[in-house]
Amino acid sequence: MRNKHVAVIGAGLAGAVLANRLVQGGHRVTVFEKSRGSGGRLAASRMEQGSADLGAPWLEATDDAHYCGWLSRLRDEGLLLEWQPRVCDFDGYPQRSQRVYLARPSMSGLTRVLLEGARLQTGTRVDTIWPEDEQLLLRDEKWQPIGTFDAVVVATPASQAVPLLEVVPRFARRAAAVVSAPCWVLLLAFSEPLTIDADLVVGEHPVLARVIHDSAKPGRNTDDEHDIWALHTRISWSAGMLEQPQDQVERQIREAFLQQFSISQLPVTSRLHCWLYGSHAVRPQPLLWDRHLAVGACGDWCQPDGLAGAWQSAERLADRMLAEWA
Repeated sequence: MRNKHVAVIGAGLAGAVLANRLVQGGHRVTVFEKSRGSGGRLAASRMEQGSADLGAPWLEATDDAHYCGWLSRLRDEGLLLEWQPRVCDFDGYPQRSQRVYLARPSMSGLTRVLLEGARLQTGTRVDTIWPEDEQLLLRDEKWQPIGTFDAVVVATPASQAVPLLEVVPRFARRAAAVVSAPCWVLLLAFSEPLTIDADLVVGEHPVLARVIHDSAKPGRNTDDEHDIWALHTRISWSAGMLEQPQDQVERQIREAFLQQFSISQLPVTSRLHCWLYGSHAVRPQPLLWDRHLAVGACGDWCQPDGLAGAWQSAERLADRMLAEWA
């Protein structure tokens, strides 16, 4: 069978993993991303004092041997670094630490590597998938045609996937049933190192879910003159602040952090972002692939375990597509 031209909508981890597998299988892949770059929840943010991970701070090993094998291979190839952060709780008591995996120069660097060989078209919002003459036509939000493809895979968050998957109603219903939860992330850069004796702080706190010393991560191209911390908020608190002005949200997160650790130094710069789809209540779903229309979907809303679930979903879908087209 001839090689296929596949459109992947979304350049986060799931979309990048799927694109990588299809390219390795000899197929042509175009990846559409509405943002300015790849990464999704692996995104990084440039700051005046360097850059830092704005989304997922690392990849964690799981009980899935295949996923852990993939992480180990990327480590052996020099694409990932292992790190074992020093951990304490919000009361200052040391906690058990586990090794995690970091991409460099930021987490989004992993998706850039995976997308090599695929065509990445950023700043493009796909609005509609339409069957036409045994192919699939994509249109943007202005109803302008983007291109025709042999197959299309939606690798966006569930709520964004719903209108795209209307071409396969059962997939759209599955995406619409996913319950997502938000998370605010605030990056703070300080001119002098903070005296917090940990790289990761977790535990019970009314506002903060975890505090990460981004500048402590190995292999990062950060400004050594500044100390950057990433503050992730609790789901319950995050949801209650969605309608609040961003300056008020930032102020409350910043004050919670400064008060918790008795910090008198003020940050020199900051960056706030709300991940509306930071986590999901997921019911594992059988493979989302319609072989007759050649439309599929993958992502962390299809499988549990967050980023590991995104990888598993993309790998499983790639296995099916490549097997059918062999």
